[in-house]
Amino acid sequence: MLNKPFSFVLNKIFEGRKRRIKMSKVVNRVVHIPKPQEKNQLIDEIIKIRQIINDVAGRNDSNFVVDVASMPESPVISVHQYESIEDHEELLNKVYENKDFLTQADKVFTHLERPINFWMQEIIEPIEGVTADDKPPFLLVNVWKAARGKRWDLVDMLREGRQKMGEIKPALSVNITGDFDLVFMRLPLRSMSEFKFFLDDVPKISKMGEIALSHNRQIANLIHY
Repeated sequence: MLNKPFSFVLNKIFEGRKRRIKMSKVVNRVVHIPKPQEKNQLIDEIIKIRQIINDVAGRNDSNFVVDVASMPESPVISVHQYESIEDHEELLNKVYENKDFLTQADKVFTHLERPINFWMQEIIEPIEGVTADDKPPFLLVNVWKAARGKRWDLVDMLREGRQKMGEIKPALSVNITGDFDLVFMRLPLRSMSEFKFFLDDVPKISKMGEIALSHNRQIANLIHY
C-alpha cells in the first residue's frame, strides 16, 4: 500500500541527447468541449495560449494538445506541467495578470460548448521508452475506477505490472482533484502495432477482482507538442 503518494513522484527528465518527454510532479489537464464544427478553431487558439503560458513562465515546456475523438463530445485536452502545487499557483498568479493571456483566453472561450474542466493529477511513474522527438501520433489512455478505499491497492498492482513490461513503459497517475477513485495509465504510441502490445499485455497485469470496478480504454490523437 502506498501511504504517502507524493513520495513516489519522480522529478527527473530522462537522460540522453534527445529532448525527452518531461514528466513533472503534477500535471493540470484542461478539458475543452468544442462547439459543433469549431474544433479546429479551438485547437488553434489553445496552441496559442499554451505558448503564452510558456512565455510568461520563462520556460519551453512541451505543449501537449490531445484530440480525444473517440470520447462523447470529442474533447480537446491540453496538458500543463508543474513541479509542484506551489509552482502551479505561482504561474496562475502570473498569467492572470498578463493581458495577452486574458485576451487569448477569451478567444478560446468563444469556441467552447461549455466551461472548461480542470483535472489536477499526480504522476506516480513517468513515460519510458518514447520521446517527444519520436512525434508519436497517438495516445493510449487506460482508466480504472477503483473500489472505494482501494485506489492505492490498484496502483500497487499496476506498478508491479508496469515493471514487467519491456523498454516502453506507460505513465501512471492519480487524481488530485476530481474522482479520487480513478487511476490512469497513459502512453504515446508511435504506431498502432504498439496498441496491439497493450491489448495483449494490460489485461495480464493482475486479476484485479473487486479492487477495480471498471476499466475504460481510449485512443486519442496527439496533435501538438
